[in-house]
Amino acid sequence: MKSHYVATGYVLRETSNHINLLLVKQRRSGVWLPPGGHLRAGELPHKGAIREVKEETGLDCGIIDVYHSRFNEVQSALEEEGTFLPMPFCIMYEHIPASREGTQHMHIDFSYLMATEDSSAKTTINDLEITDAKWVAIDLLEDQKTLSNVISIAKSIRSLVLEEMISF
Repeated sequence: MKSHYVATGYVLRETSNHINLLLVKQRRSGVWLPPGGHLRAGELPHKGAIREVKEETGLDCGIIDVYHSRFNEVQSALEEEGTFLPMPFCIMYEHIPASREGTQHMHIDFSYLMATEDSSAKTTINDLEITDAKWVAIDLLEDQKTLSNVISIAKSIRSLVLEEMISF
């Protein structure tokens, strides 16, 4: 079965009471998902996630790099040979049924934690791909028409934020 490389942005915004996740409503399926999509040929996954969020919502976002601060010493030793790319929060191998995207295939999904550069910025919808965008408290995701993996990942993110292992 054919595999496609995709990138997803789990865009976070904190309010006084909740950790909120940006969701977009997919035009084809009507499902609420974090913004994301297929990588272009040669595109780095983190750049694809940033591009997809911007294209779908109009928001300028940056990657929350949870892991790399732990690699600063190694990074300085590698500068002449290469560099670390921002690590995704997770990488998923997802089955995509024919009913969702035309033909049955697999997604290799690089999912990144992200935050908006301007916490008061408003979304601007790209109506070719999505029909709506909204911020949803992670605690209330189960009330949304979304996928179980989105809920599981978001709950993991919330736990890490509450344990102060992730800040944004």
